[in-house]
Amino acid sequence: MNKKYVNYIMVLLGGLLALAIYSPGNRASIALYTIIILAVIVVALFYLKKINAYHVALAFVAYFIIFTSVVFYAIPTQAISVGTGPILNDNWWQGLNWIRENTAECATVATYWDPGHFIRAIARRPIVFGGASQNDVIRIPYNGTNTGFEVIEHDHGIKELRQYENGLLIRPRIKDIGTVLMTSNETLAVDLLEAYRNGCDELYFLATSDLVPKSVWWSYFATWDPTASDSKGSQLSYFYLQQARKIPIQTLGSIGFEYPIDDQQSIILCQNNDTVTSCTGNIIGMYRQGNQFVRLSRLIIASPDGLRVIEDTTGEIQGTIFVPDPSGSTIVYMPEELENSVFTKMFFFNGIQLDKFELVGNWGNEFKLYKVKFDD
Repeated sequence: MNKKYVNYIMVLLGGLLALAIYSPGNRASIALYTIIILAVIVVALFYLKKINAYHVALAFVAYFIIFTSVVFYAIPTQAISVGTGPILNDNWWQGLNWIRENTAECATVATYWDPGHFIRAIARRPIVFGGASQNDVIRIPYNGTNTGFEVIEHDHGIKELRQYENGLLIRPRIKDIGTVLMTSNETLAVDLLEAYRNGCDELYFLATSDLVPKSVWWSYFATWDPTASDSKGSQLSYFYLQQARKIPIQTLGSIGFEYPIDDQQSIILCQNNDTVTSCTGNIIGMYRQGNQFVRLSRLIIASPDGLRVIEDTTGEIQGTIFVPDPSGSTIVYMPEELENSVFTKMFFFNGIQLDKFELVGNWGNEFKLYKVKFDD
């Protein structure tokens, strides 16, 4: 057989491989076309002279290398890219565009570091820090008498770090934002954010749904103390629990909703007409561990009329149970250190009880934008 036919065979091999890659049902089509290709190679080897058979064998080796690369790398990559979907959904896209069109160009948008590059690229606004600047500090002119390194304690175990050096007050940006999110002291939060105004009249704070699971990190950095013998901070979480069933509350002679934590633990809330409500007396619900029941301390139920706060001053389980919908399909447990935090009030309570943070936009209850109100 002429040498040019060997080239034709090589082209055929490449064409069949390309067809296999882009055919529906990649795995089945690759298997089928592989059998066809192997059959072509066997026939070619049978009819060709030895010298030409070498070229076909070489083509087969090349095909094998390409085939394994496609199967183990190209196809999985294609599947991941198709299945992942867009990075930003409509709530984020609309919110970021609203910021660009409705805020001063000099206005800083403060939040945790993760979406910093989106804010800069889409909203086109300054940020406190981003993915490439988690370790950055802020340097503020200082003409006081303090010197050296200082740790200042705030509520909920927050540790503020200050370094006085060469006429400057230096603070870690990640700690500033972690403190703003975790503290229940609005004045402290606004004082920390003041340094990021950069001479602008406007500054905004972004509270988003992704910051709920990330509470383990911003609470950690807010409470981290490098001078302590155990310098690790506290990692605190919000816990979402799903309603599983109705269950008798024998000690109260009533029926409640149960929210399992695991096989041995659950939260039980009283209900009336399939709506979460308070129990008899000042009891608002129970924490169950095995056959032991302990009373909860605080319950907040959201409704179209606002937030209903119910407290049991004798409750032994501290923290808040938040019911976003009276039907109680889902509840959120907030540990004591987070239940009154600025972030909790911004994200879960839509700014209720906040005086210095004004809600200016809410996209899908996922992307909530607040304007910070400074005294000036």
